[in-house]
Amino acid sequence: MLNDVTVFNIHDYLSAKDDKELGEEELLGFLSEFSCDKNIYVERFLKGQSVEFTKKNQSVTYRKQCLPSQKRV
Repeated sequence: MLNDVTVFNIHDYLSAKDDKELGEEELLGFLSEFSCDKNIYVERFLKGQSVEFTKKNQSVTYRKQCLPSQKRV
């Protein structure tokens, strides 16, 4: 099952300065697509606070993305 998801570290996106596919702008766009019906607080944190928390080294946030063919639980 671990092969059915993609996990990434937000810090990796923020620290990638020369990579055109990474960076804060791309990260914010990617995070805007996230939704969590089971816990709206998780969604709000990821979209509204996770980047700032990561910049301040207050937390390390990872995002897990299911592949389109995987059922969401």
